[in-house]
Amino acid sequence: MFSFYIPDLPKTPNPMIPGHERPLRPWIGWITYLPPNLAARAKLPADIEVEAFADRAALVTLCEEPFGKGDAEGMARLHALEAALRPIQR
Repeated sequence: MFSFYIPDLPKTPNPMIPGHERPLRPWIGWITYLPPNLAARAKLPADIEVEAFADRAALVTLCEEPFGKGDAEGMARLHALEAALRPIQR
């Protein structure tokens, strides 16, 4: 998880606490785990590395090393992954 990204996580109303929001899941980071039910439905960008597991879960990696907010290429990948996962986040 990127420390600079936590305040910007997409949110949805929290049904357990009226008037509050909670981050959508799965949280997106430099490396993101997708459980089998979400990995099967994800339409991921082509330039993102995906490691598939025997149980059909996936580990999605944006790049080799963590990056900062000033890294244009890393941020572009982050936003592409965010847009790709938004339809399946809950």
